[in-house]
Amino acid sequence: MKKTILLFIAMALIGTTSCAVRFDIPAEELVGRYANESSRFLELPGGAVIHVRDEGLRDGPPLVLIHGSYASLHTWEPWVAELAEELRLISLDMPGHGLTGPVPGHDYSYAAMVRTLDAVATMIGIERFALAGNSWGGGIAWHYALAHPERLEKLILVDAAGYPVEGPRPVAYIISTTPGLRHISRFLTPRFMIADSLKDAVADDGCVTEAMVTRYHELILREGNRRAALERAKGIHGSDRLGELKKLAVPTLILWGSEDTWIPVEHARRFHEDIPDSILRIYDGVGHIPMEEIPKKSASDLRDFLSNP
Repeated sequence: MKKTILLFIAMALIGTTSCAVRFDIPAEELVGRYANESSRFLELPGGAVIHVRDEGLRDGPPLVLIHGSYASLHTWEPWVAELAEELRLISLDMPGHGLTGPVPGHDYSYAAMVRTLDAVATMIGIERFALAGNSWGGGIAWHYALAHPERLEKLILVDAAGYPVEGPRPVAYIISTTPGLRHISRFLTPRFMIADSLKDAVADDGCVTEAMVTRYHELILREGNRRAALERAKGIHGSDRLGELKKLAVPTLILWGSEDTWIPVEHARRFHEDIPDSILRIYDGVGHIPMEEIPKKSASDLRDFLSNP
């Protein structure tokens, strides 16, 4: 009887695992699905090819947008829709994400991301610009501000990474940083896990659509992105440059959802305390991605910030 039960459990596990296994999706297939008329693929000196969208008012003030970990430039589409008549909006899939995919050298540290961002800005011909980043992208943004303050007009941190996070973490983070589990994530990436992670990231599940889940899932499956995520996860443990924030002289706006379960709202107050003369906006009933959850209100606050001297 025991052997029968164990055999049944083993068969169930094999069946469940085989259903969860997802193979990589070829890059060209996803380019046809997720690039648009504003997409450009820029080859940087080191050989990386970066997916960039250059949209909005061509002669308007430039705003560069950096997405979070496991996301893509598509997370900024609601802001692009709100601000396209006023700003030049430049978004990019960072290395290891979206249509960009893995890059030569497989360096996904903050320092490498700062170099990538600087190279893209130079290549598209913008000398000075405002810079916004969400989550991991927010960490990249303030690291860039420390490295190149002379190029920034203003800095916008949206539920930004930086300070060590204590307590519960997203499932994707736990899997990618746990020995024994992390390598399984290169093959086991069920759609329901992506859906659950997105619903955990927002305060209102209603803003998580089927199309949104499909996009996140398929772009994570872009060939090479899951391996890149494992490399990137090795360095997601806070930053050794937090002490330099007190010297940051770039005008900074901090936007945060009060219900963020991934990076708690206390971190917003820490950024506000550490960055001189920063402005803080906390949104009640909003989670980790205000630009997708409340695009009109968050874009309005951004507009006010950019328009004031």
